[in-house]
Amino acid sequence: IDDIVIKACSQHMRSVCGDCLDKRKGDNYE
Repeated sequence: IDDIVIKACSQHMRSVCGDCLDKRKGDNYE
């Protein structure tokens, strides 16, 4: 994944991606 894609996702889908990533990371790593 390119940095541009990550930045774009963070900017346009900040709350959605942020929540999903946080929940997934928490579930996976915990």
